[in-house]
Amino acid sequence: MIEVSRLESADLDDALSLWNRNCSPYCPMDRQIFTDKFLSRGCHTLKALDNGRLAGFASGFVKYEFLRGENDSNTPLYLTMVMADRECRRRGVGSVLVEELVDLAGRLGKDSVLASYRNPKNLSWLEAGRYEHNNCPGVAVDGAGYIMLQSLGFRAGRVECGLYYPLEDYSLPEKILSTEERLAADGIRIAFFDSARHYGFDELFDALHGEVWRKTISDNLALSRPLPVLVALDGDRVVGFAGPIDREKSGRGYFNGIAVHPDYQRRGIARVLFSRLLEAFHDIGASYSTIFTDEENPALRLYLDIGFAIGGRFALMEMKV
Repeated sequence: MIEVSRLESADLDDALSLWNRNCSPYCPMDRQIFTDKFLSRGCHTLKALDNGRLAGFASGFVKYEFLRGENDSNTPLYLTMVMADRECRRRGVGSVLVEELVDLAGRLGKDSVLASYRNPKNLSWLEAGRYEHNNCPGVAVDGAGYIMLQSLGFRAGRVECGLYYPLEDYSLPEKILSTEERLAADGIRIAFFDSARHYGFDELFDALHGEVWRKTISDNLALSRPLPVLVALDGDRVVGFAGPIDREKSGRGYFNGIAVHPDYQRRGIARVLFSRLLEAFHDIGASYSTIFTDEENPALRLYLDIGFAIGGRFALMEMKV
């Protein structure tokens, strides 16, 4: 008989062991990471016991820090993970956990449960078995969880593609240099952001409706030693960006986003920004880069043309409560 209750700190060792036995293609965790992802503030994690043995768990996250325009009423319960031990699968463990989590969302006043890349409790996974991506942007369309969630009433939305690019032998393509020359003739140049000279991030993010990017860039620039950010400039006004730029312990080149003001798109600026971003990763010793994007996004063609390969496809899935 399956019994569901809240996962407590006393369950940490058993739950961590279950995760590390069953997590592929997600990355293994240590106690600190597991606690942050599933047992910290905002986390609502349920466990399933099968005859007293931990058979699985499911976790959702409720935001308590909001972007501009967000509040507790208009944000969902984010579905972070549903996991059943391999030895306990096909016994309805996952379904029971999800149903309880959906019921909990209703009691919390949420109108939906959503699996999305916007979940602050992002989970790392491995592309091509070796390239660590820091955010799994939904539910793998070729996995058992996708079928289970559909059977429970979740609706699949757009599909995100995870992509990876090895950087060991990267060099800036010649055609990028010629594009830069053409842009320079039009008054557009690519540089690293200089807060003493450059301006216009807020106007850019207003035009892009980019609240996540706005927070990431503003938080970075508030640091005593901000990470570098590449920008496209019209004079000294920012009309595009790529960054912030960093190298993670895994060797992954990290950045939060890349975008160009709508008035400046279709001029090759994004391609130059992205190529210079990869060059910056290579220069700081990153061995690879990963990204994800909507499979309907025209930028996907850009990434594939540059040389990225698709490592996985993930659906955003939602159930109204």
